[in-house]
Amino acid sequence: MFAVRNLAAVSRSQYRLVVVRDGARSLNAVAANLGSKETLIRRQLRALPPSQAPKKPPNAFALFVKTNFEQVGKVYNGPKDGKAQAITLKLAELWKSAPENTKTEYTNAAKTLREKYVKERKVYEANFTPTQAIVETRRNALKRSLGRPTARVPADPNRPKRPTTSYMLFARDMQAASESQQKSALGESLGSLSVAERGHILGKAWRSLDAKVKQRYIDTAEAELKVYKKEIEAYNGRTKVGARRKELSRDLRRAANGPSTAKTGSRRPVAKKAKTKKPKVVKKTAVKKKVAAKAKTAKKTVAKKTGSKATVKKVAKKN
Repeated sequence: MFAVRNLAAVSRSQYRLVVVRDGARSLNAVAANLGSKETLIRRQLRALPPSQAPKKPPNAFALFVKTNFEQVGKVYNGPKDGKAQAITLKLAELWKSAPENTKTEYTNAAKTLREKYVKERKVYEANFTPTQAIVETRRNALKRSLGRPTARVPADPNRPKRPTTSYMLFARDMQAASESQQKSALGESLGSLSVAERGHILGKAWRSLDAKVKQRYIDTAEAELKVYKKEIEAYNGRTKVGARRKELSRDLRRAANGPSTAKTGSRRPVAKKAKTKKPKVVKKTAVKKKVAAKAKTAKKTVAKKTGSKATVKKVAKKN
């Protein structure tokens, strides 16, 4: 099982209620019964499949710290509070005063690890699937809710790209135009301007553009959008992205509603009381009917017995 979307994103500083879709309860309602929102988000993170992305390698200084941390820690005599920070500061001083051949050794080791990471990253992105994209996108959303750093999610090369807007089509044409064409259309050239200045000039020119020329850009953008909608619909049907997102949302909701523990300060599930059977109340009418039926059957049996005796007497008289 795997997971995505539809789970509320809550920051540490300010809780934000986002109602879970598909008819599920909101994260606030779940938190009211099971514990804090941060606890629920951590529970959802643990429920996600482990990431297959290669980890970024450490730099030269980080390798130096990792190699010598234990050795420097043995001679540390300071207070226990802030011990790791004090050892790291000491290692930073040692790194600054280290000879060049030592620094070169760690730099080369870090470079080798970096090259290995780049190769692994290329393989990872080449084999990246839509299912992984769903999981990693949800992982990043949950991490952002806790203020943790996130990783870049690779784009699926087979997924259709969303077309640009009518304004961006106009801006692209203006930037690709020659310097003389830019001066005639915009009043000045865009070559030596910053990105902010270009955006200001292009936005002003777009607002004052002739209606017929502007409509051509709008029509082109709408036609590209129609093609994109058809392509993305076919892509979603082929990869079953929607069904997988629903499945992930369901799994995360189950994780959020999982068993609570005393450490998180959440409530324990209350045991259900055993139902006691009440004695059946017999109605008087039913009792009367049973008594009458018994009496009726008793009369029939008596009548049969008396009838058989009478027939025996008749036979005896004839004889």
